[in-house]
Amino acid sequence: MVANFWLRSGNAYTSNNFQGFLADTIEKINGKKIGLFRGDSGFYGKEVFDYLEENEEVGSYIIAARQYKPEYGIRNKIKK
Repeated sequence: MVANFWLRSGNAYTSNNFQGFLADTIEKINGKKIGLFRGDSGFYGKEVFDYLEENEEVGSYIIAARQYKPEYGIRNKIKK
């Protein structure tokens, strides 16, 4: 079930007002726990991860990560 989503223009920074969005979602689901939060690569950042880790209403989360240079990317670190 999708509880909430934002359809924003392509030039909008994805995680802008992320905390407001998540607070609005939690209010709409009225005390239920979010089983899985899925975010695109625009949500990849320490502030977002910290907020998700601290929020009891969020169970698991998946955030996409951009890979700019294969030799420095996350895929290379996972292989080691």
